[in-house]
Amino acid sequence: MILVIGIIAAVVLGIVIFAVLKPTGSKEYCEGLRWGSSVKTVEKKYPDWTYDEDGSYFDLVDSLDGYHSEGDMIDMNFWFDENDKLEKIEASIVSEDIGDAILYYVGYFNKIYDEDYEATYNTRYRWYGDKTNISMTATDALLVITYEDAK
Repeated sequence: MILVIGIIAAVVLGIVIFAVLKPTGSKEYCEGLRWGSSVKTVEKKYPDWTYDEDGSYFDLVDSLDGYHSEGDMIDMNFWFDENDKLEKIEASIVSEDIGDAILYYVGYFNKIYDEDYEATYNTRYRWYGDKTNISMTATDALLVITYEDAK
């Protein structure tokens, strides 16, 4: 009886450890959206989006990749290939004081991509990864982040 209880406890413990430690996806993806995701998958995550004449879908969100600033809205644009598979995401943040967003994202991407860029205004940054390449342009009042498949 003790042996059976020990085996059951070991199995339950193994399941709990696996559930806690299992990978949840790469930090390289934008908001967990993988390249090649379908339009329907993205639509489930962003149900209020709008189709734009340039062939992209967009949505206004309150936060992105853990960044949230009261009063700032983030405009996210999603581009899909001819098979309706996600291939690019662009996020724009407009703010009277964009410095906090620049500081946050430079630190965030430096950590993921093991870089050491300094956060400054009027700078263009590039991070290259296995799954996603990031370009970020920072001005005095605008921050534009482009996520693209690293293919």
